[in-house]
Amino acid sequence: MDVWVDGDSCVRQVREFLISSAERRGYRLSLVGDRPLSVPKGRWWRFFLVETGADAADTWIAESVVPGGDLVVTRDIPLAARLVDLEVRVLNDRGVVYTKENVGARLKERHLKQDLRAQGLVAEGPRSYSVKDYKEFTQAFDRELTKLLATERLKG
Repeated sequence: MDVWVDGDSCVRQVREFLISSAERRGYRLSLVGDRPLSVPKGRWWRFFLVETGADAADTWIAESVVPGGDLVVTRDIPLAARLVDLEVRVLNDRGVVYTKENVGARLKERHLKQDLRAQGLVAEGPRSYSVKDYKEFTQAFDRELTKLLATERLKG
């Protein structure tokens, strides 16, 4: 079981939490990005620098995950939708767990907001990352990781 992180949009606090968690719980953590990240060397995590380009990190992650066995952390809703279709567990850095039941609506909402911004009808982007977001992420991550580890023990 691996935890994959879309490093291009992952906030520092989440990266640090995931590295600490990987060290504590002993799972492989793979950070993927198209620009270098400041990540300390470690036994349980690695960083993949992919070519620069639209969706390069997303493609790398989608082609590398194990359906039904891995967990991905990303803000990228199109990537989340792609991974949910592969039966990969996905959550964002605010603690939202993407499922077949909710990812389609989230994708439509994203497209609508993009269209409104392009027309100049909405100026703001996503709200800033808060302490509450971080707390909700850590709780959701621990729940999802615990489920995956339990499933892995049952298989193995």
